[in-house]
Amino acid sequence: ATTEIYTLSLHDALPIWDSPKDGCLMARTSIKRPPYLRDGVTICPLQDGTEAVCDAEHFDLVKIRTWTDAGVGYVVASFGHENVMLHRYLWESVNGVIPDRMEIDHINCNKKDNRLANLRLATYSQNSRNYLRGGTSPFCGVSESPYYRRYGKGFRWKAHIKIDGRSVSLGSYDNENDAHSAYVSAAESHGLTEYLPVLKEVG
Repeated sequence: ATTEIYTLSLHDALPIWDSPKDGCLMARTSIKRPPYLRDGVTICPLQDGTEAVCDAEHFDLVKIRTWTDAGVGYVVASFGHENVMLHRYLWESVNGVIPDRMEIDHINCNKKDNRLANLRLATYSQNSRNYLRGGTSPFCGVSESPYYRRYGKGFRWKAHIKIDGRSVSLGSYDNENDAHSAYVSAAESHGLTEYLPVLKEVG
């Protein structure tokens, strides 16, 4: 089950002033609240006003740190002179050092959900497959045809897959779901489906 990520009230935020820039003071909003337990999980308030979660049993591991969004979704904190990512820190605290050439993947694609059940070892390629796209299509392996986008003609969607570092075209389609189906079929035939994100059909 997916854990809801709560948002803090703006009344909990304290304005912190940046250094003068171009003769003006630039204000930003910063949250400085320690982690706490709620509804059976550990809540880590982030400095942008959002929250991350991890398991309740990991509260002691995170409670003395101030956690923040690194700007790409990952949650980090300063450990001396080093910034440490929360998901890697928690996984290694339980399982030991991450093996060479391996990464930690968020199964549900939510980088703020750092419960251990949502973390798994993955290669770079596997981790790259398991993400929700923010481009022309939310589907992995699907993109809108530049020709269609410019002229409104031809097939709208293109399917493609990366195999052994090489991009392979899977054809063009009128329907986004058909393009995604072609990608899934190709992924299945090459044994690449384990790390695909679970997505609903586009309505």
